Amino acid sequence: MPSSGAVSHTSFGDEWSDRVVAVAGLGSVGLAAVDALHHIGATVIGIDTHEIASNHDERAKLFTYLGVKLHHGESAPSVLDNLDLVVVAEQWMADSSIVAHAYSRGIPIWSEAELAWQIRGEEPAPWLTVAGSRSGSATAVILERILSAAGVRALAVGNQHASLLESVMDPEGPAVLIVELSETQLRWPTTLSPVSAVAVDAPTDDTLFNPFSGTQIACVYSVQNAGSRRLAEDADVVEGARAVGVSMASPGFGDIGLVENIVADRAFGDDPRHEAEELFTLDDLGDVEAEVVISALAASAVARSVGVKSHWVKIGIGDFASTLH
Repeated sequence: MPSSGAVSHTSFGDEWSDRVVAVAGLGSVGLAAVDALHHIGATVIGIDTHEIASNHDERAKLFTYLGVKLHHGESAPSVLDNLDLVVVAEQWMADSSIVAHAYSRGIPIWSEAELAWQIRGEEPAPWLTVAGSRSGSATAVILERILSAAGVRALAVGNQHASLLESVMDPEGPAVLIVELSETQLRWPTTLSPVSAVAVDAPTDDTLFNPFSGTQIACVYSVQNAGSRRLAEDADVVEGARAVGVSMASPGFGDIGLVENIVADRAFGDDPRHEAEELFTLDDLGDVEAEVVISALAASAVARSVGVKSHWVKIGIGDFASTLH
């Protein structure tokens, strides 16, 4: 994995009051983006593919209260002339003409995750990121359970979980954010620098940005997935970060895998080069599909990378399993 030593972090700093930002997509994520941008003083324009009826939509009433100008359909391109930034908040806007026009004009385009990263406070909660269309959601939930078992106030956010932007803006928010990244959020450049990251599913689109980029400690990949391994090998990470494989077979040095029905850690134990440490058994997880097993291995690897003891991993896995049966 190439090491950059430092992560580029370009933001508007305290200059948001001078910025005009368009939020593309006015669903629940778009609403949170509008609210966050308004809170930090930006001038906000809301854009969607259809008109929000002012008499029938509570969102429209809120936008009016916040002073947000709304544009829809073919009227949207006319707002690009004075824009400083476009935030693509909803998946259905990713391929819209307004985003394409903004890109062609060189207007910066951010995802919801990039916006959340840029507007964090002075002492923000660390991020652990999870990418993967098939395994991402389960991995985030299992990791939340493991960290909670260890006494860490962690919260899974993004996609179908709690609101990422609302959690970032909450002064009494969680101590650790487990951020699930969708493929839509990886379509544009990002300055994210998670403590550790998971991507055991290789993205289906080769044009997406590497979800491991900027990782500080561990890039958790699937040994059986060549695309996942390639992402870990190619990522531009912070100096000292390392790749940790998870495997449905016996683990090699530096990996976590299965020895019969035992999940064995040869990445973070006391002497991983010569011996493995038991984390949990498949019986603890219960009768689940192979993808859930991989998610549990990946979540365990991230937890171990941030210092969680094997005892708490086993308890967290049991807590997760209890919700399935």
